[in-house]
Amino acid sequence: MAEPFLSIMVPVYNGEDYLADAVHSALSQPCKDLEVLILNDGSTDRTLEIANKLAAEDNRVFVQSHKNLGMGANRNCGMPLMRGKWFLFLDDDDIIRPGFYTESIKQLLVDLQSAGFETVVPARVRANESLDRGMLDRVPLDGPMPGEGIACLNLPYEFATMLYCGDMIRRENLRFSEGWPEMESIFRHQAVCLSQKTLFTNEIWFAVRRDNPTQITRTWDYAKVAPVRAERYAALADWHRQRGTCQEVQEWADATACSASEEA
Repeated sequence: MAEPFLSIMVPVYNGEDYLADAVHSALSQPCKDLEVLILNDGSTDRTLEIANKLAAEDNRVFVQSHKNLGMGANRNCGMPLMRGKWFLFLDDDDIIRPGFYTESIKQLLVDLQSAGFETVVPARVRANESLDRGMLDRVPLDGPMPGEGIACLNLPYEFATMLYCGDMIRRENLRFSEGWPEMESIFRHQAVCLSQKTLFTNEIWFAVRRDNPTQITRTWDYAKVAPVRAERYAALADWHRQRGTCQEVQEWADATACSASEEA
């Protein structure tokens, strides 16, 4: 099978309510050269049954299933399997905007990669649970930015609202923290830092974020989260020191680590 241009990762744990919607939103895109990797993290509901049915119906869908590892480790298991030129991460309770992935968007991504852009920070939509009402959230910057600089301090939304160049992820062997909770904000921060250039744009958007009661930020125990945050942000500050990051970013990383430590 030919390598796809776009790889879409869908990590899922007990996502029977929304998984089919998420995957169908990818498969129904106008441009067809994509793959969807469903990572079943030991679900105990009908998630695996639904995932296998989706794979049987469309050969662009692949399923990996294992015991429950946690969000970060689950995603890391799937990273080596993604073959595309560009990566998109889709939560199982969200969808990709209909009509997003067209030949013109594909050509834009080809041109961006040729010009050294390795991450794209677009707008997003926040929708209600039934996806019949939504609000567009714009990004704070507009235009190209060097990756190693203040661009990494201006990432307003979730990591799953961004586009990532596959070559950059592979070159840097970028992976998620495997602590609980897995720190998505650190992954996107490092992705931008490691990119040659980043494009901020309000001209495109693909992520429709579904508001629903199963979201992990509504269910986790913040008393347990705080020590993990402190540990991970301290490690991020050290990471910047080892890289010799610019002073403004290093100061931000140190201040964030200090704040997280105080909260813990």
